[in-house]
Amino acid sequence: LINKKVPFLLYGLIDAALDYRNVTNLGKYIKSKQNVQHIVISLRKNMYEQCDQLVCIYKVSDVTRTIVIGMKELYGGDLMMENKVIKSKEEENVGE
Repeated sequence: LINKKVPFLLYGLIDAALDYRNVTNLGKYIKSKQNVQHIVISLRKNMYEQCDQLVCIYKVSDVTRTIVIGMKELYGGDLMMENKVIKSKEEENVGE
């Protein structure tokens, strides 16, 4: 068995100073690179619409929580998240 390491690149808010069009182009460029894992920290919707997996980190009552969303499984290949709300299981059960 050959153990082959997969490199990963970490980007932190690299899209902050870009306009909508260039953020989209950057996302497409990153997605086009194969055989590398990309970890992108972004607050821009058009960047995370292009991801394969979205990790949401949020804080509730001084406790940090995470949600991992597989975008293809969630939307069946339609990765555009326009006018759609994502809720965690915890948030859905709060009112019960």
